[in-house]
Amino acid sequence: MRESRPDGTSRSVREPPSDIERAVYGGFNKLHGESDEGIIYDDPKAPLPRVLVQVWRGRRRWLTRTPTRFATVGVSTKPMPGSNERRELELLARCDQTDERGLAALLANLACYPFEHGLELKENELVLVGSIPRFPSCDGIALFRGIDGAAVDHVHFRGEAIGVLTAVPVTANERELLRTSGLAGLEAEWQRRSVDRYVDRAS
Repeated sequence: MRESRPDGTSRSVREPPSDIERAVYGGFNKLHGESDEGIIYDDPKAPLPRVLVQVWRGRRRWLTRTPTRFATVGVSTKPMPGSNERRELELLARCDQTDERGLAALLANLACYPFEHGLELKENELVLVGSIPRFPSCDGIALFRGIDGAAVDHVHFRGEAIGVLTAVPVTANERELLRTSGLAGLEAEWQRRSVDRYVDRAS
């Protein structure tokens, strides 16, 4: 998908957000506070004509920096293929502002993946994406729910729970471990190696 032009000439800027987009947007801001930036991606030919990616920038705390949080608004306007479930996506990374647009674009394109391929995005799903900004050693995305200390793993719309999946960049070795040992095995290995999954690491 492409980023909308800021002059208001894109189709999605002219169209007001739907009720479900408003509910998801408000739900995320209630959880995390007002976002620092919102980046709109649109493509009339894409399965999702519009996806907003909200950005909450990391903050300096003592000697470390909290990760920047990216979250989609718009994926849940359609149920997942072959399912009545609705999803939104988030991603966390320790990154500079120069990396934000690359990671936001990755998340926007990942949002279209299930509708382009007729596949449901669900927990423990692996998606090969190739190169990932800020994560040169990772080539895949693993999807989890309730990982990374998320406040909740869903937002609500008219009594319906919309699941929020966290996209975690993973290396080839981590992909194989997830395939053979599941999330518990992967998390045990991360703990054993003191892995910071918000940054790149050797495969």
